[in-house]
Order: sequence, then structure tokens, then C-alpha cells
Amino acid sequence: MAPFLCLPQKLRMAGERVKIFDLFNDIEDAVDRSNQLVEMLISGGQRDQLEQFDGILGRLAELDRNLDVDIRTVDDTFRQFGTVETEKRVLAKQFSENRKNVQVPANAGRSQPNIAAIRKKLEAALKSAMDGTAQNDGGDQLQGEEEEEDMQFTENVLSAKDPITKRDIKDPVKNSICGHIYDRQAVHAFIEECRERRQLCQCPVQLCRNKKLLQMAQMVPCPDFFKMIQRQRRSMSRGVGSSQGH
Repeated sequence: MAPFLCLPQKLRMAGERVKIFDLFNDIEDAVDRSNQLVEMLISGGQRDQLEQFDGILGRLAELDRNLDVDIRTVDDTFRQFGTVETEKRVLAKQFSENRKNVQVPANAGRSQPNIAAIRKKLEAALKSAMDGTAQNDGGDQLQGEEEEEDMQFTENVLSAKDPITKRDIKDPVKNSICGHIYDRQAVHAFIEECRERRQLCQCPVQLCRNKKLLQMAQMVPCPDFFKMIQRQRRSMSRGVGSSQGH
């Protein structure tokens, strides 16, 4: 009869193990997503977000280690009480005692190597950004000239079509970083789609030098867009008429 008396207790222990392993799997998923997000932030030059993300990775690493301690403690407790029926409160008390005394190796946790690799990548990116900032202090003027050239090019060669949907722009907004113009609804949907698919989201205009992550906060209204289009069309019409006259 003893094995049957112990069955509920074994089920409880098994249930605790399952819960912990489910959490391990959740952490692994979070680490995978973190790696993708860090790469996106690095590509977009999002230094502030990278600095904040290091703290998130630290908490993930701590949770991963704590789960390893929990699973070892569950196993130790089961070895002590697995063959006798014990009250739940007694098991809980013994679990707490065992957890204080469990021997945890330095590499405790299942996702520590992956988390460490991401943090190393993140630290390298932050160091590179700091070095680049120091080197580029004297080159701000050149960068400003390049951005101004982009703006001039954008204003001189306008398209009435949204670069994402290829449809007529109805509610124009300008990217304050590179100066390219999109339809508000189209660019908002584009950003959301990239976020859902965990894809890198940058200015969709081909050959655009702006590599920062596309965000709605960068968009500003462009009420003169339609007037600019009309002026461009009139200018092009005059140019065509002049060339035909010759």
C-alpha cells in the first residue's frame, strides 16, 4: 500500500518539475527574441535602448539561475520524502531549507551561454558606438551636409506614390531623419507589420542612407506636399515644352 499512499506526493513533485521546465522554455524563447531585438537595435543605432536592454538580459540570467536552483531543490526534496506521505506544509518548509543549502555550480541555468553571447554582442556595439561618437565629433558638419543633400534630393524628385504601397499618398508625413515622405496610414501599418514579424524596420525608400529604426515618432506632417507635387509637375511640363520647341 505504501507506493499508492505516496502517489499524490509524487504527482505534486512531478507537477513542480513540469512547471519549472515550462518556465525554462519560456526563458529560452525570451532569449531568442532578445537576440533578434538586440540585432535590430544595433542595426538601427539605438544606443539608449541597448543600454536599457542590458539590464533586461541581466534579469533573464538571474531568473534562469534561480530556476536551476529550484529544480535541484525539488529533486533533493523528492529524494528525502519521495517514499513517505508528507503533509504539503512540511514539504514546503523542507523545500525552503533545502534551497538555502543546495550546491549550485557556477554555470547554473540552461540559457546562460546564449545570454552571455548576446550581452557580449551588446557590449561590443555600445563600445563601438562610444568610439564612433568620439571620432565623429569633428565630422558633424559633414554628416549634416550629407543629410541636407538627402533632403534636397527628396524635395527635388518627389513622387505622388507612397514608397510602401505604391498608391497615391493621401495623408503625407515626412521622415524627420532622412526627409522621405510616406502616407501616414501606410507607414504606420508597415511599422506594425515589421514589429509583428520581428523584422528590421527601416526607411523603405531604395538607397536611403538612413539606417535608423523606423518609428512613428520620427514622422512630421507635410502639408505642403501636394503643392510641391504640383510645382514639380508644372516645372517638368515647362521643361518638356521647351525641349520640344527647340
